[in-house]
Amino acid sequence: MDPNILNVVCGYPDEDNPMVINTSNVATDNGEIFPDAFALNQNYPNPFNPTTKIQFSTMTSQNVSIRILDTSGRQVKNLLYGGLPAGNYSVQWDATNEAGEIVSNGIYLYTIQSGPIQKSGKMIFLK
Repeated sequence: MDPNILNVVCGYPDEDNPMVINTSNVATDNGEIFPDAFALNQNYPNPFNPTTKIQFSTMTSQNVSIRILDTSGRQVKNLLYGGLPAGNYSVQWDATNEAGEIVSNGIYLYTIQSGPIQKSGKMIFLK
């Protein structure tokens, strides 16, 4: 199969800097498009200051939890907990803890969990 068929060039929101979206993990049903895999993407930007975006996909309706942890495994902030239908999502972290205080420079982990599935990524906060 031609690998270019799996990629779509998207000029929104910046036509001068289009991004290529890989559609290999997308399925359709009755005209609706939904992911066919549970996925967690690398945060962007990374390193970041003052905010970063974490994108993820769910393939069925499910409860999803996204947490930020320090390198010792302690929870810094719970970004999301709740039921979501199948789809592609994005959450933003503003480098604050549960008390609303800016965290220290350093490496942080973000984890997503849905049922028995858990995925993680690493990010760097620079002031």
